[in-house]
Amino acid sequence: MTIEADLNIAEIPYQSGAIRFRYARVMSPDKTRWIRHGLFVAYHENGTVVSEGQYVDGKEDGL
Repeated sequence: MTIEADLNIAEIPYQSGAIRFRYARVMSPDKTRWIRHGLFVAYHENGTVVSEGQYVDGKEDGL
């Protein structure tokens, strides 16, 4: 899959409004769905980082 689209950043909040997940994504070539591609970060509700990793074409990459 060739990624030509600009990356977009998605943020998923806790009910309180604090950011729970933040990740980079691209639109699929057929423009029907978003695909995680790039940095993914999960946060505690107090804002500290729980974990982070990378996605490539929608699949986890690395540790």
